[in-house]
Amino acid sequence: MRKKIEMVLERIRACGAEYGDIRIIDTIKESITTEDQMVADIIDSRSKGAGIRVILDGSLGFAATQDLSNLAETVERAIQIAQAGRMLQKEKIVLSAKEAVRDEYQTPIEIDPFTISKEDKINLLLRAEKAMREAAKLSRTTGSMVFQRQDKIYADTEGSYIVQRLYESGA
Repeated sequence: MRKKIEMVLERIRACGAEYGDIRIIDTIKESITTEDQMVADIIDSRSKGAGIRVILDGSLGFAATQDLSNLAETVERAIQIAQAGRMLQKEKIVLSAKEAVRDEYQTPIEIDPFTISKEDKINLLLRAEKAMREAAKLSRTTGSMVFQRQDKIYADTEGSYIVQRLYESGA
């Protein structure tokens, strides 16, 4: 992926842009719901995409794609949009100066929830429902778990390169 990102940034520089950046996000979600001691729902989803921003002659161009193999075409669209915007733009966009940031961050976790089997997660929910029913006279019980892992990459023509892996969970 790093080579593809560098290709995008090189193309932005080659067109004479004052600035450009790329943001890539890859999100995986898992949701499990039980109701009355039965599995009610299991949802697995994944979405990924990239956004490319270009400032050329003070004009902003932006393009996005969900197909990460399509970054070359996406950067060309962002450049074309910036070029087209110059005709209508009254004032040039000028960004404030900033230092390049190179960093990595991961949500501190003890166990990656995506390494736990669905069977183990379902059994935990069913045990929780059983405990609910034993603690009180209930006619209906539900349990749910939701997990998300989001990988993000940000890179710009000024030398920034930031990688994040963020986890969220709820029950």
